[in-house]
Amino acid sequence: MKTLVTGGTGFVGSHLVELLLSKGHDVTCLVRNAAKAEALFEGNRPHVVQGQLDDAATIRSAARGVAMISVMRPRMYSRACRACPSSLRIQGTD
Repeated sequence: MKTLVTGGTGFVGSHLVELLLSKGHDVTCLVRNAAKAEALFEGNRPHVVQGQLDDAATIRSAARGVAMISVMRPRMYSRACRACPSSLRIQGTD
């Protein structure tokens, strides 16, 4: 199954990516740091797309043809923008 994982270089996301790959899934990771993703996954690697959750064009491109999207992101808090976490969750994955 074609799967997109955002946050695939994080603690939980990286384990999810490894599990999906071991089960034969075709995995794409949307990551902020492509070099970190390349270093993290040895051997059986996911496709890596560098980008941000708030970049709709990158998400659309990365999600093209996928059957499942898993959004792994840390809990976010910002005193300057209390609406930011929900806006990323809602707008970033529309």
